[in-house]
Amino acid sequence: MNLRGCYGTPALLINSIFCEDYQVANEDTQVNLAVYMERLDSYISSQNALNEKLSLNLEKVETQVDNISEWRNKMYGMKSILLAIGILVVHTSAVLGSFVAIINFK
Repeated sequence: MNLRGCYGTPALLINSIFCEDYQVANEDTQVNLAVYMERLDSYISSQNALNEKLSLNLEKVETQVDNISEWRNKMYGMKSILLAIGILVVHTSAVLGSFVAIINFK
């Protein structure tokens, strides 16, 4: 392929036809490249927006998990306190019952 005719030097008729085809193909390639770059830019910007949304949602989920963990700890604490109070009530009633039994035994 001789492209010398494309650069201004005298060329045969076949070379001039090829040069026209080459220039049209080159312009199509440039248009396709511009379209590709535009689509790539829009894809990158949409991915950045998606990443930001995902990051915000992950932070919200992490905060909610921390809140749930805090409530779970509070519930375990309340259960422990209720268990301790229950044992104290049973122990107190046993001690008072034994005092009453000793007083009535005489």
